[in-house]
Amino acid sequence: MTREPAEPRLLDYLISAGAIHSMAGQTYRSVGLRGAEIVVVSPDLHGLDDLAAGDTAVVDAGDLTLLPAFADSHEHLMEASRNTLLVPVDKARSVAEFTSMLTDAAQAAAPGEWILTSIGWHESNLAENRLPTLAELDAAAPDHPVLARRGGHLAVVNSAALAAAGVGADTPDPPGGKIGRLADGSRDGVLEGGAVYQVAAFAPGATGWRAGNWLGRLCRSRGGHHP
Repeated sequence: MTREPAEPRLLDYLISAGAIHSMAGQTYRSVGLRGAEIVVVSPDLHGLDDLAAGDTAVVDAGDLTLLPAFADSHEHLMEASRNTLLVPVDKARSVAEFTSMLTDAAQAAAPGEWILTSIGWHESNLAENRLPTLAELDAAAPDHPVLARRGGHLAVVNSAALAAAGVGADTPDPPGGKIGRLADGSRDGVLEGGAVYQVAAFAPGATGWRAGNWLGRLCRSRGGHHP
C-alpha cells in the first residue's frame, strides 16, 4: 500500500474515485480530509480505507472523477457600482432585517416605484438560512414592485413585481429559466435563470449618465481616482 504521507491521522472525510487529479498533475484514486484540508492521498482505490473511523464520511464511487477547483474572486464593475445606490440587503443578518430594509425603502419611494436591492447578498448570511418568501416581501412593500436579485441568476420578488411583468398563475417557465412555485402551484416568488430577466426587464435600468455616476461613486469608495 502506498500513500502520502505514510502515517496520517484518522479522517473526517474519505473519497475513493476512478480518478482524482491534483494541481501538480498527479492522478490518485483516494483522498482523505480532516476538516477542509486534504491530508493524505493514495493511488489505490481503497488505499486509505484503514484510516476511516466510525464517524468518517465516506464516498466510494469508482466511476467518479475529481478535478482541482479554484475560487474565482472577481467583481462585475457596473453591477458593483449600481449596488452602491440600491437597498443594501447584503448587510441584513435575518429575514426580518432584510424585509425591514425593504419597508424603509418603500416608505421613502414614490408611489408604485420599484424597490431594487443590491445583488451581493446570500441567504446563508441570514439567521434563518433561507430565501425571503413572496408573502414576506408582499408584507414588506405591498404597493411597490420588489426585485431582490441574488447575483446574476436568482431573484426573489413580490406579487407586485410579478404583476408588473405580466407573470401570472399560468405563465410558463421561460427558456432557460424557472418560475418558483409552491406545492399547490401558486408562485413562491423565486425566479431562476431566464425568469430573473423576464421580470427585471420591467424594472428601471441605467441611462448612460446614471451609470457613469454609479461607476464614479464606486471608484471613490475604493480609494481610486475618477474624473
